[in-house]
Amino acid sequence: MNLLNIIWGIILIFLGITIIASKFGYLSQGFWLRLLDFWPLIFIIIGLNIISKNAKRRLPFTLIILILIIIPFIVAIVNPVPYVKQQEVREDMTVPFDPSVKEVFLNIDGGAGNFRISRGGKDISSGSFSSNYAKLIKEISKKGEKLHIKYITEGIFKRDIIVRDVKTTMNLLLNDDIPYIIGLKIGASSLDLELSSIVVKELKVDAGASSIDIKLGNKSPLQYVSIKAGASDINIRVPKNSGIKIKFDGGLSSKKFHNIELIKRDDTYETEDYESSNKKIEIDISAGVSSIDIYGY
Repeated sequence: MNLLNIIWGIILIFLGITIIASKFGYLSQGFWLRLLDFWPLIFIIIGLNIISKNAKRRLPFTLIILILIIIPFIVAIVNPVPYVKQQEVREDMTVPFDPSVKEVFLNIDGGAGNFRISRGGKDISSGSFSSNYAKLIKEISKKGEKLHIKYITEGIFKRDIIVRDVKTTMNLLLNDDIPYIIGLKIGASSLDLELSSIVVKELKVDAGASSIDIKLGNKSPLQYVSIKAGASDINIRVPKNSGIKIKFDGGLSSKKFHNIELIKRDDTYETEDYESSNKKIEIDISAGVSSIDIYGY
């Protein structure tokens, strides 16, 4: 039997057991912090495996590797890193209205959490951010009539598989008279985009395994929407009085169309009046094993 396969099998078994124990509260967050201190052992184990291939007896190397795998888990249980859960912080996300701004580039780079974007008041953007483990970094710059807004969530972790009970919420309101180009790069999250009243020229979503709900409008003559996601539940609502073109790249994903008729042409699906429509929406979806539902309204 291949020694490397045995090693990875043991590691996966230990990780599976400890993740389950952590989820049920038997292991503290400090356990994972201590376990991460031992990551250089990976190089030692790989080196021992390479040397053992040329040795006459592989059993001593196997026993050493087994000990090196077990020790970090024992140390992490007995001596976890002291961990104090952060208090929830709230931050304002208001960018005041500027009449000289004619186009807004909005980018959000976040980890796991709940993200919602919808129409708001008279500001370019407003809303709030709250989290008990991450902080919000704002980067705002202006070039001529174009405003660039970038929100970055930064914390120790960006996945709640390691730290339990993490909470991150972003509720962002946008002006419904200014054109936006929106880019979202998030982890395994819940994403709710109510954009039916917002002038969206382009929307790019790069997400992990997430729940994604998007409602598009037709206030822009041409909207380009790109979605890249892991195994996700994706729901998109599109106005039926717009020309719709959709391209899918994900052979194992299920696709369903509701209250809208789309014609398959080569590798795309289109409404019959797509070419003649003066309001067009192009959607490009690349997802893993996902459930994709397109609704007309």
